[in-house]
Amino acid sequence: MKIESVRVVRERLSAMIKALPKGPVIITKNGRPCAALVSIGEHGDLEAFLIAHHPRLVALIDRGAAQRGGVSRESVEQDVARRERKPKQKRRAA
Repeated sequence: MKIESVRVVRERLSAMIKALPKGPVIITKNGRPCAALVSIGEHGDLEAFLIAHHPRLVALIDRGAAQRGGVSRESVEQDVARRERKPKQKRRAA
């Protein structure tokens, strides 16, 4: 993981994108973290990444956990991670 200023990221964006498989880049503004540059490949696919970072979906999961019998976000994340690790089974020709 690298930590770089907005100025440095602007100047070296192409090189940083090439280096993303080695780890994310935390971007700072005025010395404070403000964003992250992350390889989508680290998350398996774009759809899973977008769902995991959707504010309304996260809020909905949190509300469900607060209700009686709800499932915590941590439990959902663990379940998704387990499913992503399982190799997909090949379908047999009929």
